[in-house]
Amino acid sequence: MQTDHEKLKERVLKALLVLIILACLILFVYYFAPVFSKIFFFLMILILPFILAWLIAIMTKPWVEFFVRRFHFSRKLSVLLIVVFLLAVFGTILTLIIARLINAISGFVAYLPQAQNGIYEYFEGIVRNIDKMNLAQSDLSSIQSGIDTITNAIASFANYFTQSLIGIVQGTPTGFFMVLVTVVATYFWCLDNEKVQNMLINIFPKRHREAATITYQNFSNVISGFCIAQIILVAITTAICIIALFIIGVDGAFTIGLIAGLLDFIPVLGPGTIIVPWGIIALLTGDYFTGVGMLVLFLVLTITRNLLQPKVVGDRVGLHPLASLASMFIGFEIIGVLGIIIGPLVAALIISFFRTKKEVADKIPPAPPRES
Repeated sequence: MQTDHEKLKERVLKALLVLIILACLILFVYYFAPVFSKIFFFLMILILPFILAWLIAIMTKPWVEFFVRRFHFSRKLSVLLIVVFLLAVFGTILTLIIARLINAISGFVAYLPQAQNGIYEYFEGIVRNIDKMNLAQSDLSSIQSGIDTITNAIASFANYFTQSLIGIVQGTPTGFFMVLVTVVATYFWCLDNEKVQNMLINIFPKRHREAATITYQNFSNVISGFCIAQIILVAITTAICIIALFIIGVDGAFTIGLIAGLLDFIPVLGPGTIIVPWGIIALLTGDYFTGVGMLVLFLVLTITRNLLQPKVVGDRVGLHPLASLASMFIGFEIIGVLGIIIGPLVAALIISFFRTKKEVADKIPPAPPRES
């Protein structure tokens, strides 16, 4: 039995160990995390096409098997049909978005001289009114400084907008090549999914391959279910946006609703990035029907997403809706809006880990005791 002195010594050592670990974490966050984050993002860009190919492969695997089993297509033909269908869908969506952006940019560029003249005339009117007030020189200097600040801000925004367009144009070849690599990688991954899985599993020693197979399958099911759940939620959001914009009477309701709905894939932005400013501007300019309609649309989207997400995500990743809701709340409290998306995924992965551990323990017999 341990004496009180030994227990105290053990507790002190544990406390020191915790402090050392915390100190190492703090040093890592302040000094090494920025470097590692740059390396991480660089590596992510390099392997992004293959991550996307893996995600598409595990999500479309049931469809490939359905075509092979139901219509007796060859696996190559089934994979080719699915890849062509996905390309057609994404190509159509991208074409609509690009066409809408080109129209918006063209309209902005055409309106820019008129807006610039209007801004100059507005400020000239302010200056003329100020001259009539016979203000002190210090007040005139403050007002002139404010006008210069606003003018510089407008010029900076115009310059930033132009540079952003140039950056998009310059990045088009790189983006096209990345899409091409993703498509080719998706085709081969879907075609040889089992071979790729076996190749990854064979990296492990023979005694761990059974456990690695179960782990890979469970984690793939969780990731696939989570991605499908997000696609379902975004599809619902997109449909609501399109229908609502048609009711409000917005020009180009389908394309704008499509863009707003797809922004739901980015939790930090979301449809509110377009809908809320649009609604506020409409109210300020006297278009109360559009303004109120936009704000009501945002409210409906927020309520619908929060009501459906626990059920949809929970069903797809094997979480009870209450557990999914709890993980969303905990994720939101820890890392903010992004935690609403990541929370259920992390919870599902943790549960999948313990489920995998149990399956491995049930499937693989324990090693026999060594003879002394």
